[in-house]
Amino acid sequence: GELLREAAILLKQRRQEIAEIAALESGKPLKVAFGEIDGAVECGLFFAGEGRRYYGDVLTSAQPNRTVYMMRERVGIGVLLTPFNNPAAGIAWKLFPAILCGNTVIVKAHEDTPYTPVWFAKLFKDAGLPVGVISVIQGIGAEAGESLVRDERVRFVSLTGSPKTGSAILKNTSDRLAKVSIEGGGKNPFVVCDDADLEKAAMWASASAFVDAGQRCAAATRIIIFDSIYEDFKKLFLDKVRSLSVGTSDSDDYGAIINE
Repeated sequence: GELLREAAILLKQRRQEIAEIAALESGKPLKVAFGEIDGAVECGLFFAGEGRRYYGDVLTSAQPNRTVYMMRERVGIGVLLTPFNNPAAGIAWKLFPAILCGNTVIVKAHEDTPYTPVWFAKLFKDAGLPVGVISVIQGIGAEAGESLVRDERVRFVSLTGSPKTGSAILKNTSDRLAKVSIEGGGKNPFVVCDDADLEKAAMWASASAFVDAGQRCAAATRIIIFDSIYEDFKKLFLDKVRSLSVGTSDSDDYGAIINE
């Protein structure tokens, strides 16, 4: 817990540096990158707090004179496959809990945002984490990622990526029953009811649809609207979309997409 807290404090102190790296690699505006880093700091502080109370339990038993213990042990070596859309927060969400639980991890950096995981590994080293607990590997998924996932020594895999990649991971880990966590995208509904504040609804629908240039699992990709307010909402929503500011460093809210 103390080590994770130190890492979170260092992350906050170096906020400017990593925000600039994340913005340069992902194409998002710097002001959006700052928000992402702040979220990563909060993630680190949360798991640091968990480290102070992450203990086992003594449970009751139906049999007399018998005590049942629940003990927590590390899983082992894990592979973390990180996303490009939130390169800093995406790795924080995986690294902090994996380290909290005493595991060693290999991070396969996304090929479009290769340096952010290296920066985080250096951060944890500066915080006092022993060398070798975090390793970072570069390469494309079909080569570097698949080789890691197939390795019998890997006991758990965490992916934020495509459903296709998630399916391949499940196939390559099922024989040895490795623990697998997959976040493979979403198709999220944004529901507008007939008693809604339509101005606010249009604002949030627009913001949710275009956050990170639309490259986000939590983006609102479907809007479901009550018939009675459909036309009014549509006009407000389209006005919001037409007013979006894209392309200048000072006013751009959404940034560029990652590649062709």
